[in-house]
Amino acid sequence: MAHHTDIYQRTFDEWLDGVEGQNKQAIQRFMNDDGHHELLAQAPGSRSAHQAWKGGYQEHLRQAMMIIAHTYELFQKTGRLKELPENERFSLSDACVVMFLHDIEKPFIYAFAKDGTIAHTREMTKQERKAFRKDMIEKYGFILTPTMANALTYVEGERDVDYIPGGRAEQPLASLCQVADNLSARAFYDHGRPQ
Repeated sequence: MAHHTDIYQRTFDEWLDGVEGQNKQAIQRFMNDDGHHELLAQAPGSRSAHQAWKGGYQEHLRQAMMIIAHTYELFQKTGRLKELPENERFSLSDACVVMFLHDIEKPFIYAFAKDGTIAHTREMTKQERKAFRKDMIEKYGFILTPTMANALTYVEGERDVDYIPGGRAEQPLASLCQVADNLSARAFYDHGRPQ
């Protein structure tokens, strides 16, 4: 993944520019389609819990990608990436693609009302959100490895229904993305808020 600036200063667009291969082309198709670039630039990160301001969605993803890059370096320096089973290995680019896709429905369901409050423009159940994400992946030609698909499934944690004593449904990429998402949403929730 190309490094343009210090990871702590890198913009959302610079993170996306660093994605490699077919997924970089998929992101470009998505961003260039039907005003999506502007939609993502305006969207809040959530209705009220984190990054709930204009542009908050991009700030949440930017922060999560920054946290991923920092933690990915830990995987590299400790040799953990090489120790992982072949089918669980991943690149920094893979992790950034997962973060790009993990909440892709949010810009399409939250918008600002004239009074500046955030409102639902479209109600979606969890299942409808997953279906929307799947449609975006297929429509724009994202290529997901099995470990990337696992990460999208468990980016918000391993569900009780999937827990097996002594088992491990959530793979390392999922864990990394979950940590980055959680830190951004729960620790950096108002960091980067416009003054």
